[in-house]
Amino acid sequence: MHSFAETGGEASYKEGMFPALLTALYQSDVGSHPHPQVILNYFKCAERYITPQTPEDGVTCVVQCMLGPSGLRNPSEHVRYHSAYLFRKVVKSLEGRAAALLPVVGSFSGMSSTPITLFLAL
Repeated sequence: MHSFAETGGEASYKEGMFPALLTALYQSDVGSHPHPQVILNYFKCAERYITPQTPEDGVTCVVQCMLGPSGLRNPSEHVRYHSAYLFRKVVKSLEGRAAALLPVVGSFSGMSSTPITLFLAL
């Protein structure tokens, strides 16, 4: 992904095949792969390329995966720690759109949105 985005210049990063490739990746089931490195690479790719212009359905898919059994609820402590770190970076990269994630986050946490709002504000 990185090589594909970096070799085409700024135009191919914002237009053409690359955004379509990212949308397909975000909506795929790669995040539910059993191998921890595949999951973490999916999260790293999402963290690197999610912007405020990313379609909401793609962001929602990634966030649901990060908060679910593949990410923050993964049995591996290593995956949980990295998922939390990358989730926070994704939220920061979304700038003002992070508030739209509260219903998604709240549905996974089983908590009120207050602690989650505090986390997102960090």
